[in-house]
Amino acid sequence: MSCDLPSKRINETKLSHLEQDQRQQLLQLLDEYSDRFSNQPGLCEAAAYRIQTTPNFVPRQMRPYRVPDAFKPEAERQIRSYSI
Repeated sequence: MSCDLPSKRINETKLSHLEQDQRQQLLQLLDEYSDRFSNQPGLCEAAAYRIQTTPNFVPRQMRPYRVPDAFKPEAERQIRSYSI
């Protein structure tokens, strides 16, 4: 993994649509928050939310739906590929 700042790793041609001051601001922002940017994706635990419900709220129970026969092989393939 490179120890360079994010502004040094970015390809200048990808910023050609920005004006010079916008490029400079972006590169400065990338360097300032370099600890937030990585070349490897990871798990983000920063988002937290809560859904407020009333005390008498009951979730609706939904029935599973049938998959048409024509789509079953593809559905099975996708299910198998996500099962670990």
